[in-house]
Order: sequence, then C-alpha cells, then structure tokens
Amino acid sequence: MTFMAHRIANSPGIATAIVLLLMPLCAHAQLDATIYSGVSDSRNSDVQLTQPVNTSLTFHNVSWDDQSLDNPVYWGARLTYWFPHARRWGMAVDFTHAKIHADLRATVNVTGTRAGSTVNDQEVLGNTFSVLAMSHGFNLLTINAMYRWMSQPRLQPFIGFGAGLAYPHVEVKINSSHTDEYQLAGWAINGMTGLNYDLGKGFALFAEYKISYADMKADLNGGGTLKTKVWTNHLNLGVTYHFGQ
Repeated sequence: MTFMAHRIANSPGIATAIVLLLMPLCAHAQLDATIYSGVSDSRNSDVQLTQPVNTSLTFHNVSWDDQSLDNPVYWGARLTYWFPHARRWGMAVDFTHAKIHADLRATVNVTGTRAGSTVNDQEVLGNTFSVLAMSHGFNLLTINAMYRWMSQPRLQPFIGFGAGLAYPHVEVKINSSHTDEYQLAGWAINGMTGLNYDLGKGFALFAEYKISYADMKADLNGGGTLKTKVWTNHLNLGVTYHFGQ
C-alpha cells in the first residue's frame, strides 16, 4: 500500500491519462481543467501514538501550521465533466496538495500509557517528537458531485461535495525511529463553493472556499501507528480552461 501511494504521488502521467480518457466526451459536453494555489488552515486535532513496549498516548489539541507559501507551495488540480443533457450538473476529480506541521514548541495535555506507566500530564510536544508533519503533501484525492448556476453568461457560482482518499507524505521522527514516506492513510471528504468568471477564448478565473476532513492512520517504521482527524479550511485561486464549450 505504501509503495502504491508513493507511485501515485510521484506519477505526473496520471493526470495526462485522465485527460486522454475524458477527451472523447468533449464532443458533446464540456470538460473543465483547473489549476490553483491558495492557503489552508487546519484546526487543532488530537494525535494518537502507539508504539511497541506498551505505549499508547493521546496528545490532545495539537496545533497545526500550514506554511502554504513555503516550498513546496500549496497547489491543486481539478478535472470537471459537465453532463451534456443536464449542463448544470457535473462530476469532478480533485487533487489538493496541502501541508501540516505540528507546533513542537507547544505544551499539550498527554494521556495514556508510556512503557506501561500511566501518563496524565502536560508536556512539550517536542519532548516526544523531533518531527511531526506532512510537509511534502497532506494530499487529498476526491471525486465530487458538482452543481453550477448559469443565469449569468460570464459569472457561474458553483457548489460541490465529494469523498476520496488521504495519502499524505508522513514525516514522523521519535528517537531513532524515522518515518518519511507516502502512505494511503485513510479517507477524506470535502465540500466547496466558489465562482468561475469567464474571460473568453475558453479561459476563466476561479476562486473558491473549500472545507475538508481527513481521518488518517499512518504506520510508523519500527512499529506502531499515528492517528489523527484533521478539519481544514482552504481558500483557492486559479485558472480554468473549458474544453468542448
């Protein structure tokens, strides 16, 4: 599974393959290709850590920093197929490359057991983790149902809702154990609302607000797991090109 996720996340040809598969549909419908960048804000979440030798800890209310504008920057891509006989409705494949970094300087409540001993105290997160992040990709891939309003020729509001997979680049370092790899870590859902403004000649500007939820479980090298459930707000701007319009 980890190998498969690594191949997916590092295969530029996957987007090309999707386009080639969908292009024949454009003779009777509209296919939109969108690229975007933006910023995200992930809400605090609990992080559950299990390790061998009877360790099971929950770090409560961990704070995440997105660092959207630092390299590698936040970005995304979307392909939307609008049905020819119901032009307000469509289906979209959406990929988002966000990032989350835990604030290792923060003091958090910790409960559970460490090496068999009960823990219920406040600790600096960096006392346990040297690295806790998904900075080369808090990646979400979803399939979405889309609806748009077409009363104005140039301005088209839209909404969407979908579900799919979370396959982040897991970066966790605890003592000598270091995990640094892509993993299919769980499932995700998202909802979005935004605007397309047609510029003519097939191009449009794109702006949206999106909220996502990812329920993730990552396997750690040396044994153990890391679990967290992350809500994230996204603000995106980009460009759309209409095929077959």
